[in-house]
Amino acid sequence: MRLLAGILAAIMLQVPQYQSGSIEGTVTTSGAASTPLAGAQIKIRQNLGFPGSRFTSETTTDGAGRFSLQEVPPGTYVVEVSRDGYGYRPSMFTLSPMRSFPVTVASGARTQVPPIALTAAGLIRGSVFDGNGKPVAGAGVEFLRLTNDEEGRRIWRLVSTAVLTDGEGKYERGMLAPGDYYVRTIFEKGPLKIPVATANIDGEEFSYSSRVEVYVGDGGSERVDLVLRPSAEVRGRVIFEGEPSGVRVLANGFEGDGRNQLRPQVGDIKLALNRKNGLPLGASGLSAARIAADTRSFSIRDVPEGDYELSASIESDGRPPGVSHYISDVRLGGKSVFDTDFRVGLDPVDSLEVIVGVQGGAIQGKISGSQSALPAALILVPEFFRRSNASLYRVLYLPRNAEFKMNGIAPGNYKLFAVPYLNETVPYRSPEFLSRHESRAVSVTVEKGRTVEGVQAPFLSSGR
Repeated sequence: MRLLAGILAAIMLQVPQYQSGSIEGTVTTSGAASTPLAGAQIKIRQNLGFPGSRFTSETTTDGAGRFSLQEVPPGTYVVEVSRDGYGYRPSMFTLSPMRSFPVTVASGARTQVPPIALTAAGLIRGSVFDGNGKPVAGAGVEFLRLTNDEEGRRIWRLVSTAVLTDGEGKYERGMLAPGDYYVRTIFEKGPLKIPVATANIDGEEFSYSSRVEVYVGDGGSERVDLVLRPSAEVRGRVIFEGEPSGVRVLANGFEGDGRNQLRPQVGDIKLALNRKNGLPLGASGLSAARIAADTRSFSIRDVPEGDYELSASIESDGRPPGVSHYISDVRLGGKSVFDTDFRVGLDPVDSLEVIVGVQGGAIQGKISGSQSALPAALILVPEFFRRSNASLYRVLYLPRNAEFKMNGIAPGNYKLFAVPYLNETVPYRSPEFLSRHESRAVSVTVEKGRTVEGVQAPFLSSGR
């Protein structure tokens, strides 16, 4: 026995002796005027990789927002912080119900974690009704936030998947970050998702839609009831001033009845209907258009009442010189709406015309002044009052100090310049981006069927 006790004592002396440590910290509300947050739940867990090795401990913050977890063995832990009605804000648009991060505790150490900020979550609830005031069950409701796309345009982007109304037509969506929201109904219809409800009233089928803008503050609760309104149809045709060969007319990357997805080819004409204020129509931000059998007529169904612009553009691969045809005009009832919007009400819009010119102007010249080894993005920008018209912008990607020719330009006045191309989308439609560069750009006037030669396009540092 004495021998055995001696052996055990020797073994114990060789085993390292560890002391427990602690994890301490503070939880506050987010924002400039942050305050301590009481009642937040703090959990830690550790998995050593073999059965029965999991260590967990938990506590809550006190009135000063402080917490302390004692008797924590040395090791690396995952700390999880949560509180009802609050969330962690990893980005401007989203809230997560839990904040988690790793922490390593040394033997006998008091481990202080940085302050943890949680944001009061907003809530939007309401009901969806049809035109007769009856609740609509199973209606999808989506929530969008205003942001910028890669080209610098203001767009509305989904922040969550749709929630469905219950049997009484009610819906609720919590865990929303503070800000402006666009709330809309969304239904599956055909190959695209578009914000339309198809209801059968007195034996006749009607198309409806609904959308509302609302602001949600920190921890705010807003009620938004959606009433489905009748929608209209927009119809028109593409008219060529001549007939370029092999040019297809596509609607949102679709051809014909909208079921055949195609890969756009250089020179294809693409049509889409967009809200003038940037509010989206469908999940893609565009309406579901259809091209008729004659390949020139088009129709856009289930369009909610509002102000719209018809986006007509020509597919480009960003390589010079490009095709020679261009979008000359968009007309409604004989009046140009190329640079403006038009109103869609309850009656169909059936006289849209997209005019395609076949002998656009051209610019030929060279990028000058580059001291960089980077390639260049050559950018053509229309004059100020036409900058809402996406079809008038052009971007070519070229080697530095390269010669270029840019075809298919609509007549008008433009600014031309180049910036370093860093293998990412250039925000050439962003007002902030243009304000940094256009004062040093070269002015160019383009006429139909003529080439402006000898243009020296300045290479501008994107950092200035």
